[in-house]
Amino acid sequence: MALIYLVFILAIFYWQLKRVRTGRCGKVKAVLVYYGYGLMPALLYVLVFMGVVGIEQMFETAIISDLYARALPFVLLGSIVAAVVTGLLFALVVALIKPKPSPE
Repeated sequence: MALIYLVFILAIFYWQLKRVRTGRCGKVKAVLVYYGYGLMPALLYVLVFMGVVGIEQMFETAIISDLYARALPFVLLGSIVAAVVTGLLFALVVALIKPKPSPE
């Protein structure tokens, strides 16, 4: 799961960097879109987890283990830290590059 998340973050990094370099997107917009895409899997993870817990409470049956439930804060913290750190790196890289002028 973590490897898929990191590949997703790196793919968005490359995609947004390419958009800035070609001049199709401004620097600020690219950073904001990157943060949006970077934090989306963490939020989706929380929503799915809360949905499973809600179903578990409704039907009074164990769907997820206790150990998995205890690991949620650490997984969530790791994904948010990865998104924020790579977002800061992306903002630094975007600030240092010069976009190509858009053809008029």
